[in-house]
Amino acid sequence: MPTNPYLERIVDQQIKRKLGAMGGVVIEGPKACGKTMSAQRFAASEARLDVDDGLREAAALDPASVLEGSAPRLIDEWQLEPSIWNHVRRAIDDRDGPGQFLLTGSVMPGDDATRHSGAGRLARVRMRTLSLFEKGRSNGQISLRRLLDGTKEGAREAKMEVRELAEEIALGGWPGFYAMPAEAAMEAVADYLEEIRRLDVAAASGTRRNPVKVGQLLRGIGRNVATEASTVTLARDAPTGRSIVQPSMLISLR
Repeated sequence: MPTNPYLERIVDQQIKRKLGAMGGVVIEGPKACGKTMSAQRFAASEARLDVDDGLREAAALDPASVLEGSAPRLIDEWQLEPSIWNHVRRAIDDRDGPGQFLLTGSVMPGDDATRHSGAGRLARVRMRTLSLFEKGRSNGQISLRRLLDGTKEGAREAKMEVRELAEEIALGGWPGFYAMPAEAAMEAVADYLEEIRRLDVAAASGTRRNPVKVGQLLRGIGRNVATEASTVTLARDAPTGRSIVQPSMLISLR
C-alpha cells in the first residue's frame, strides 16, 4: 500500500534550528500528527520502541544500548522506557556536541521520569496537526505572525467556500488521512476519537477511566470550540451521572 507523500511542515525549520544548537530535540504532540515522519527527515539512525519488541526489551535491561547509532539518533516513543531520558542527558554531556538525539512521543511518562531537567541539553518542540497552508488549502497570504505583531492584514478574495471550510474542520489535519476521500477520512477520524475514548485517556493518566464520560467530555469540548467554556460548563454538558467537576476545578472521568 503506497504511503502519502511527505508534506513539508512549518515546524521542520524549528527542529532543524534546534538540532544545530542543542544536544537533542524532544518532539511532542498528539498521536498521528506527524512527529515520527518529520523526525525521520533529520535522523541518521533510529530506534522505534513502539514496533520493535526486541529493542524495547533491550532498552528495559540496558537503556544506554538504545542510544548507539549514527547521530542524530531518533528514539521513537521513548516514553515506553522512561529511564532512557537520563541516559540521553548523560550521553549529550559526554559527547559534548549539538544534534545528537531526536526523541518523539505522544504521551509523557506517568511517573517522574523527567524530573531531571533537560535544560541546556534538550529543546522541546510542539507539533500539531497539519494547517490548511501545509495541506495546500490556503495560499498563506495572511500571516498570523504579522497579525500578532499588529500589522494590518487582508486578502482580496476568499478561495474557499464555507461548505469547504466546514469540511476541512471536520476532517482535521492528520497527515495519514489528508489524501483520503472525505467520507473515508471522516470515518478514520471517528475511529481515532473512539480509541481516545476507550483506551488512550486511561493509558496516558495511568488510571482507569469511564469511556462513556470521556466520550461525553469530548463531545462537550467539540461543541464549545472557540468559546471560553469553563469546566463547569463542560461538566453540565455531560448528560448522565453526577457532576464530574472537583473542588480543584479539574475534571474527573472515573
